[in-house]
Amino acid sequence: MKYLYRELKMSASDILQVTLDKDTCIKLIDPPNYIKYRSGKDYHCYSGLITTSPSYLSVPHAGLWHVVLDLGGYSPHMRASVEVIQRK
Repeated sequence: MKYLYRELKMSASDILQVTLDKDTCIKLIDPPNYIKYRSGKDYHCYSGLITTSPSYLSVPHAGLWHVVLDLGGYSPHMRASVEVIQRK
């Protein structure tokens, strides 16, 4: 399984901005489900195929999140950035 990821603590009002140079599946996964994901078990996540950049995701609830860029078995040679936009 090839993927890139970043761990972020976010608030419920935050927006995640993802900028990529290739179409990629992004997954927003909480810690218990990330453990399942890494071990190949069934897991729950908020996900979607990113085909336009930048793309934006709303954070479902406050807490620690793993932002996973699932490369689908392809080489990790890509440009990617993840930024949290804090709304008040």
